[in-house]
Amino acid sequence: MKKIILVLLIFLNYTHISAFEQMSAKSKVDFPPPFIAHYKVYSKGLPIGEGSRSLSYRTDGTFVLEGQVNTTGMLALFRDDKVTEFSSFMLKQDRVLPLEYRYQHSGSKKQKQVHITFDWQRKSASSKIEPTWQLPLEEGMLDDQVYQVVLMQELAYGKRDVRYKVIDDGKIKEYVPVLLGKVFIETPLGKLETLQYQRTSADKKRQTTLWCAPDFHYLPVQIEHNEKGTPVTMVLQSVQWW
Repeated sequence: MKKIILVLLIFLNYTHISAFEQMSAKSKVDFPPPFIAHYKVYSKGLPIGEGSRSLSYRTDGTFVLEGQVNTTGMLALFRDDKVTEFSSFMLKQDRVLPLEYRYQHSGSKKQKQVHITFDWQRKSASSKIEPTWQLPLEEGMLDDQVYQVVLMQELAYGKRDVRYKVIDDGKIKEYVPVLLGKVFIETPLGKLETLQYQRTSADKKRQTTLWCAPDFHYLPVQIEHNEKGTPVTMVLQSVQWW
């Protein structure tokens, strides 16, 4: 059994190193290393759930970003919600090119599934779930999750004014996170210096605020989503880097 575990650990470590070695020298400095982060979710100061996000490298040089949020505690007795996200992507000349995006919201009255593939040879993005659609694809377009990794990458090499073209709900949307300033916040990991960014949806109905910490490769250590006047906040509890 010990030998089997050792082989698995060596394989996982090789996966991270092999993909890392295929990256350019600039990417190795600016691009986030593999990680797994754990969050707690709060609403009106009360814990209502927990979440995680992880970035891993494959031996073929591609990357996987996965996220999950689910309700816990008393809320789970009334709403057993679970949201999962999956993004695979590659780097081309240090730019992120998404390959596949999957989203699933289950357990509540509002069920939702998304499955998008990105064909860079044919320059098209298409939905694999009804209603199906197809959009022309241009370099720089991202999915609804992976843009936060690009934000980490760009902040690491000093960029502060950012904007992204994101494919969401069969449309090409422009996300413009606005820098609100440098903010120190208290977290379970101590007092952290962060850059605070806020993004408002085109219809002004939703706001997402990110606190990105330089000491954590600009990982969002706190995320707040405000919709219909009800803010929900994710706070980082722990993070492991490889």
